[in-house]
Amino acid sequence: MGRKPIHQNIKPSFFKVLLGGFEKQLSIPPEFIKHVNDKLPGNLYLRSPNGTWWWVKMKKIKDGWFFRKGWNHFVTYHSLKVGEFLVFYYKGNSKFSVTIYDRSACEKEPPLAKKKRNGHEEVESNSTHVTKKAVEPGESSVSKKKRIRAHKIEMNGEFEAVCLLKTERPHFTQIMRTHNIFQITVPRAFGVK
Repeated sequence: MGRKPIHQNIKPSFFKVLLGGFEKQLSIPPEFIKHVNDKLPGNLYLRSPNGTWWWVKMKKIKDGWFFRKGWNHFVTYHSLKVGEFLVFYYKGNSKFSVTIYDRSACEKEPPLAKKKRNGHEEVESNSTHVTKKAVEPGESSVSKKKRIRAHKIEMNGEFEAVCLLKTERPHFTQIMRTHNIFQITVPRAFGVK
């Protein structure tokens, strides 16, 4: 990515082919660091292809910058292997969207997020995976008004994360409600395309 993008509204990106030693840290290209200047803080968030967010600490070692703490959990969760190819799209505000390609040069199928248990999304039991606590109906320590507000904030954050998704494949976005767990209405405009 040695050059600045032609259009200023294009977000910077870089790619990495996974070679030996990537399990505990991953180097960030120096040209990418120069391009974003001092816009990157030490703490970053990586968005997986399945929509989960991962906290990763960026650290300077000698003359280079690396994804360090938390990176190993991202690697384990996605079963990353030597020869796979990752594209990091910087979305601003310390957030990257990551696309993963396997050795066949096709997009790798992401792990499915596991079901919620005890109000928490159970995907990976480590402190670097960013989880959101769902509001339990019987909680008495928090007022109903605060619970509703917390639920709206959580939904807005999730919806915002979905809106960041850019794909060439046809898709539509819909917020799931309890009444459409077993049935969903496909928008007419989507069906026509």
